[in-house]
Amino acid sequence: MLKKIFACYAWVLMGLLPTIGATPISIAELNAQHSQSIVRQTKATEMLKYFNDSVDPCEDFFEFTCGNFGKYHPTNTTVNTFEILEKAMFNKIKKVMEADDSNDTDIDRNMKNFYRSCISAPGLRDSYKDKLQAVVTEFGQMPVLAGENWQESDFNWSSTVAKIIYKSGLHIFFEIAVNSDLNDNSINRVAFAQPSFALRDISLYVDESLPMAREKRKKTIAKDLHNFLGVEQELAATTAQEILDFEITLARGMIDLKLDLSLSELYSLVDIETVQEKYLPVWDTKKLINEAMGFTPDMLIVQPSYLDHTFEVMKNASPKAVANYLYYEYLTNFMYEIQNSPEKEEKNCIKKTKNIFYQPLVNLIYRKYFNEEMKEGVNFMWHELKTAFENSLKTDKLSWMSAAVREYASEKLKAMNLEILTYEHKNFSEEFQDMEINNFDYVQNVKAILEYEGKKARAKFDKSPEPMIATGFSPFNVIIENAVKIPIDFLQPFYAWSSSYPYAYNFGTLGFAVAHEILHGFDDIGRSCDIKGNIQDWWDAESEKEFREHARCFVDQYKSYSYGGRLLPEMTAQGENIADNGGVRLAYEAYLSWSEKHEDAEESFPGLDYNNHQLFFISYGQLWCAATHPDFMLQQAASDIHVPEKFRVIGPLSNFEEFAKEFKCAVGSVMNPEKKCGIY
Repeated sequence: MLKKIFACYAWVLMGLLPTIGATPISIAELNAQHSQSIVRQTKATEMLKYFNDSVDPCEDFFEFTCGNFGKYHPTNTTVNTFEILEKAMFNKIKKVMEADDSNDTDIDRNMKNFYRSCISAPGLRDSYKDKLQAVVTEFGQMPVLAGENWQESDFNWSSTVAKIIYKSGLHIFFEIAVNSDLNDNSINRVAFAQPSFALRDISLYVDESLPMAREKRKKTIAKDLHNFLGVEQELAATTAQEILDFEITLARGMIDLKLDLSLSELYSLVDIETVQEKYLPVWDTKKLINEAMGFTPDMLIVQPSYLDHTFEVMKNASPKAVANYLYYEYLTNFMYEIQNSPEKEEKNCIKKTKNIFYQPLVNLIYRKYFNEEMKEGVNFMWHELKTAFENSLKTDKLSWMSAAVREYASEKLKAMNLEILTYEHKNFSEEFQDMEINNFDYVQNVKAILEYEGKKARAKFDKSPEPMIATGFSPFNVIIENAVKIPIDFLQPFYAWSSSYPYAYNFGTLGFAVAHEILHGFDDIGRSCDIKGNIQDWWDAESEKEFREHARCFVDQYKSYSYGGRLLPEMTAQGENIADNGGVRLAYEAYLSWSEKHEDAEESFPGLDYNNHQLFFISYGQLWCAATHPDFMLQQAASDIHVPEKFRVIGPLSNFEEFAKEFKCAVGSVMNPEKKCGIY
């Protein structure tokens, strides 16, 4: 077994840690003016400190590469690479939001005004109750506030839901919004489906062994009712339980993302007359859609499982509980989080600003902090990865797929687009020309923004379908567009990639992340869409059977891993594991192709005594460095379609013969089992 012995920690600090004068340089402090040697030394220092060299890499490669990560990133919940990226982006946003610039556009000033109104919101706390009650009265009365004056006969839940959607574009009870047709994404339709819930996964609502998330949710509701609406604490606690109980009942109709369900199984295109007849008399679909959108379409994209469930729930639901839930959910959009430190207040206000002004804010950060080198690096990686996958499709490596399926897969790959989300060509002045935001009244600002969003949401129907927007920190595949999109958050220099780093590192991090998203176009859901992103079955029966058998291997593999004292849940949906396993192989193949053409390249970090192939795998392993508090392990494993970070390292690499070869892992070791799983 391969063992690596590192120099003592004192040597690392004294001999390797780069400095400016006597001050150590951190990754966050690096910039384009630093030399390549300083940049590589800084990254090497970070990488070395995360290693746990007492662990055999052939027994636990995650612990070997990331075993000391938690020492440097202690947490009461969970922290990982993407949390670090988020913090770095927040620091950039904070600097921009707090500075006035003569070059600021109108939308730049509006964003800064909103951020400042959020920061100053705690100072207006005494007036919040009146402001929020005024917000509620636009749509009716909230029982917990009205008390005995609340009249059940005056409350119509479906009409109130529709009015809120029309006024704000928010989705409570239902998502009623414009989306592209899944069978022809050149056409817009109105979707009638499940909204987002406060707890992201159905297991957090229904799994009796995971009460922590529900308890936290109940305490949050009670605290909000008391702090913002002035509800007496005992009544707030009772009402919070009623709201949560109803939310749990409604959330039982959520899609379980861990199940292997195709898009055509989840959604259907149905004429509105059929939907109207099906859900009477519990609600009037035509009236509901018309009040929410301002018009009545002929066809709807529906999610039958959620609508059928809600139909049964609302037959016997308590109007009082429904009203309290509905108004509370609406009011949360106007509430700031009361925190015990200015840093947390700033973080919350940055989150809110970014969620509301995502595109113009990203563009502002791009203008301030990024250059064309970033685009060139990503586009180069994209080309190399697509070439490597196309070559695989032309050989016998994927012979389990028929020739016809491989040929179509190749055509789909060629048609797949890359978009780096800079939004540099958008006309924000025109888009936000009617929005006026002040720097002192947070509630009024939110109200103005929601009204703008409501108008914008309705206007989409008469326009061409717009590309999907996501506000995350990692690349993602929009399978209904056949496109991979990369937020600039992930591309912040020196964190997960740099033009100054060895290509072995960049292919193991950025290369893998992009390859992972490419493979999503061919996973258990992505493979059901065609070149244009429309639902189409282009798989013959034998290739379909082979795919499912290969996927079943992953199901059996991952459910055998233990985390937090419990086996991982069995997931029939294996899209993330398929993309992880195929992604690391694809990135490695692309790197090998590059390195064969660049034999003289300096592919090393100072102090890391590994060859370039080993460095690729180490880089991949450290992309997933994470620390999770034991109390959160079960919740993480049960509620995420991704397996915990540890198994995103161990799973794919233990299936990869090249990894075992490079680290000389004996057959039968944890990282080189006799049975291996693979699809792409």
